[in-house]
Amino acid sequence: MGDPFYCLPISLILKIMKYFLDLPSLDSLIHASPTAASTFEQFYTEITDAVITSTLSTPLQRLVRTILTVRTDDSIVKAQTEPPKALNDFLSSYVFGDAPIHPVSMTSAPLSVVRSFLDFASDIERLTQSFLETHLNRVNAINPSHLLNANFHFSYKPLDDHPEGRNYQPAKCGAPSWVEIYRVYRALWRIQLYYDLTPFIGSNDDGPRRVWGRLPSWELEEVECVHDYLQGIQSSDNYPSDFQLSQRLPTIQPTHPTQCWVAQAPPENNDTAFAWGQDPEAAHHPSPGYNFFHTACLHMPSSPLKHSSFRSFRYLGFGIWDMQKMAGLEMLNLPKKMNPPANGKWYVVGVDKRLSQDDLFFTWQSVKSAELDTLSAETAFFVEPQTVQAMTG
Repeated sequence: MGDPFYCLPISLILKIMKYFLDLPSLDSLIHASPTAASTFEQFYTEITDAVITSTLSTPLQRLVRTILTVRTDDSIVKAQTEPPKALNDFLSSYVFGDAPIHPVSMTSAPLSVVRSFLDFASDIERLTQSFLETHLNRVNAINPSHLLNANFHFSYKPLDDHPEGRNYQPAKCGAPSWVEIYRVYRALWRIQLYYDLTPFIGSNDDGPRRVWGRLPSWELEEVECVHDYLQGIQSSDNYPSDFQLSQRLPTIQPTHPTQCWVAQAPPENNDTAFAWGQDPEAAHHPSPGYNFFHTACLHMPSSPLKHSSFRSFRYLGFGIWDMQKMAGLEMLNLPKKMNPPANGKWYVVGVDKRLSQDDLFFTWQSVKSAELDTLSAETAFFVEPQTVQAMTG
């Protein structure tokens, strides 16, 4: 098939490319259309700046521009991250601070760096899709239980209590919401910066925590959840054994088509989006599951989970899912003043049958993996079958 952009004026092609909805779509067009690729070569800084500015949140813009800075002039980065104590100053200036981050058009970024940047932006989108699909499959396969006696209360020695339970079938989780996608997408970009800084700061057992340790604990949990998944990919049989994960993100080629979720626009601020934890502001707060575990499960004297690790629940994506999914799984109660839909398909408990805190503790405990709870960070991976290849460039 011919190139549909061949007969279009350059000015129109330029306008089209600057209004793309995301970086992977721009990357796909450049690979598919020689005319678009030629236009990009002439105006690559202008086009890339326009798409970054119009499609990414301000924190993500700072993050991706920092990555471009690192890849454009490693001598500057080396000077600002060595010795290691300078790393915090570098992050304060480029990622966490208010120091101006120059657009691509005001840097010396060569075309090769920007093209490579677009390629791994596409890889990040595919990894986001794969992570979400994998974790949705995991959480949809759980076999949880509620207390058989809804009036049971754990004692102050909850580990000595052994109440009976009843299995139930939670509603299946559907497509991820915008905020769930954003949490994973943001974590992958953060991991990418960690990989890009590794040649200058070295690597150790801290992993991404070495760069991102100053994040709030719940944001660091998102990064480590995604990093665990990437390490699972590395340990798969069809992953190149000589490829070092600490150097770059892997590229995956899904064995079947997956639905595109990343290009969703954030929902409008309204009461429903706020109650479900799906509004844009929710991305700057802990997920409901993370919040419940670290406030109630760990600190209530009668909690049977007070000596537990979050790792089992990380494996199920509880640090990523919004309130709608957690309530649908009956792992949390409905938000106050929130009614279930008339058909009742996604939530079978109902507003007038709110689960007690003891029942929630019991339900969480029923899906906890004793094996994952005791594994170290280096070994707690689960590998799904997939075709994986090392990223080049």
